[in-house]
Amino acid sequence: MKICFNCHAELEDTDMFCSSCGKKYKSKNGVIICPMCKNTLIQNELLCDACYKELQVSVNSLKEEIDRSDALIRGNYGTLVNYVGLLARLTKLYKEMYGYAKYLPKQIDIDPKTFEEYKQITYDSLEETINHRIDTYYYQLRRFGDAEMLAELDIMKQEMLRASARYPEFEKYLSTDRIDNILTAYDK
Repeated sequence: MKICFNCHAELEDTDMFCSSCGKKYKSKNGVIICPMCKNTLIQNELLCDACYKELQVSVNSLKEEIDRSDALIRGNYGTLVNYVGLLARLTKLYKEMYGYAKYLPKQIDIDPKTFEEYKQITYDSLEETINHRIDTYYYQLRRFGDAEMLAELDIMKQEMLRASARYPEFEKYLSTDRIDNILTAYDK
């Protein structure tokens, strides 16, 4: 931990700017230090040259991993549990990328601009995917009265429960209430 010399707030060792007052971190003698290795920085640098190069390599490999995971999620991901697992992996990768973005703002242009916005878009996407699958099964069930669709809904419910247990951060978006209501209505 380190202390902001402007407002005296506690900062993480990797923080470049104070989260309370927004001032760039400086050591006691006024010298700006690299938040990663603690070397002295030139006035306008965010990181020292060695850390900058190392961070660029990390960012490039992270971008490749994001692209691979993105391709998997757009393809055939199989079960709902796999889909949620890929979303959890992408969320973790993007969290890391947003962390790097504060040190390499010109090299990393992420949209949306904050990690919280990214997470909300991810949650909305999950909710939309689940609702679309439920709507499809329910439409087929109403139209054809197909008992196979009841079985598919039950399988989907079990997948949602497994995904919820495995990835608790997505639990709120994996509610089985709609499926329970449909199954109860057709059980009579």
